[in-house]
Amino acid sequence: MLLSLVIPVIPTIDNAKIKRTIHSIFSSIGWSINDCEVIVVANNCSRSSYENLFKEFSVWTKKGRIKMLFLENATISLARNTGLKASQGEYIIHIDSDCRMEKDYLKNLREHIDKERFLIGKGVVKFIPMKNLLSKANCQLKNLVYSSRKSVCYTPNLVVKSNVYKQVGLFDEKIFHGEDNEWSLRSKKFKIEPLFFNDLVLEHFDPKNAFKILMNYFHYGAARVYRFKKLLKKKEGQGGWENLSFFWRLFDEIPNLQEIHSFSIKLLILFLYFIRNIGVTYGLLKWRW
Repeated sequence: MLLSLVIPVIPTIDNAKIKRTIHSIFSSIGWSINDCEVIVVANNCSRSSYENLFKEFSVWTKKGRIKMLFLENATISLARNTGLKASQGEYIIHIDSDCRMEKDYLKNLREHIDKERFLIGKGVVKFIPMKNLLSKANCQLKNLVYSSRKSVCYTPNLVVKSNVYKQVGLFDEKIFHGEDNEWSLRSKKFKIEPLFFNDLVLEHFDPKNAFKILMNYFHYGAARVYRFKKLLKKKEGQGGWENLSFFWRLFDEIPNLQEIHSFSIKLLILFLYFIRNIGVTYGLLKWRW
């Protein structure tokens, strides 16, 4: 098996977006049942929701194209790890359930594997907004962050050679947001950084619900504290300025917004960071230093 595509999903009444993701994979040039597998990990759902999803995918599962796994309550990290442990591929591709793979993705990926035999690869993510300003601001911010931080192993659109996990470890299952960022920092300790490929393109569709967008930033802020606390190593004799600098970093790291020309979009991006920083404050209270 060459390629294992791991997709964490939360089944809903309308599973159209999940079907769209799966269909785009099977439609991609380079897909082959002989050396590719798709592992769908249904998490944070009831058994009946999972069974309904399984029935909808029965045409594919009968042909051996999809492995379906079920986790009733799980963080996204646990869902990813469950898919990883069930995979047989030499390379693991992480994709979200609200993505669409471009037609030549797998063909291009195979060519890169043949030429570079890379350990970690990262592709392009095009964030597609809904028809409202908050969604447009969210997508413009994410497009800016993903394009400017090419050395970070962001999911979705992360391809990892399976034996790298034996060296770096799996995703931290206590982290409920930003698990890819934390894993990326660990990989750098082993001097493993991703190669960036412009021709590996996924479209990522934004949530329709504005409340979900805001809660994502809140939870990301809270999880940010957990990640920083885990990675912080207090050195003997560390002074107050070093501690102050560390706490400032929790609230800092807003990207350069010069590329954003709309004033209203800039204001909304700052508002999204304000929501994130409320999450940071919550995290500081929850995980006391």
